[in-house]
Amino acid sequence: MFSRENQGVRYQGETSDWIKLNGGVPQGTRIGPLGFVTMVNDVASDTSLTSLKYVDDLTMQDHLDELENWAAVNHMKLNPEKCASMQVSFMKHSPVQQSPKIANVTLQTVEVAKILGVHIRPDLKWDSQIAEMLKKANGRLYLLKLLKRFKLPMDDLITIFSGFVCPLAEYAAPVWHPGLTAKESAALERVQRRACKIILGNQYTQYDEALELCKNIHIVC
Repeated sequence: MFSRENQGVRYQGETSDWIKLNGGVPQGTRIGPLGFVTMVNDVASDTSLTSLKYVDDLTMQDHLDELENWAAVNHMKLNPEKCASMQVSFMKHSPVQQSPKIANVTLQTVEVAKILGVHIRPDLKWDSQIAEMLKKANGRLYLLKLLKRFKLPMDDLITIFSGFVCPLAEYAAPVWHPGLTAKESAALERVQRRACKIILGNQYTQYDEALELCKNIHIVC
């Protein structure tokens, strides 16, 4: 249950006291996503913004004054501490860019921006993204080793690898996979190779044969 300014909770016929919202859309409600879409789509309709929106991340810094005015009209407040500036340029000498501001606060210029779990760099290379994925995926391979010691069946180990490790190494693959270097592809492949060795143990001979035995294992690389 929510309105533009107030929110309450109803459970088993009982309703809580109403509280006044400071901003945003209540999370965890069925109508919440609809309220969010209504507000975020209004950004472009009320201003001359030409940027593209993906979920709640506005990644272009043009027309910040208009965006700030829109937020004020809609009883919201932008938080400059959660905003950053990044200039993407492939020129030999990038043009000097004036640091953008929100609420008279100069935004921090960053070399890596994490947007919806994807690490974006000014040169649009993916070494930061791959390094982070490898760190997490290799960390979870340790769990696979522990379970192997407890004689868990191979099918169960494959299921665990597919459900807990693969998603870390495949997240947002359509975005970064086409731009991978041969070295980065090989690094991702090594995660899969290590998993095969752990799962098969003494049965492991060659990588190609291991993939055939573990048909359900697959990492995008």
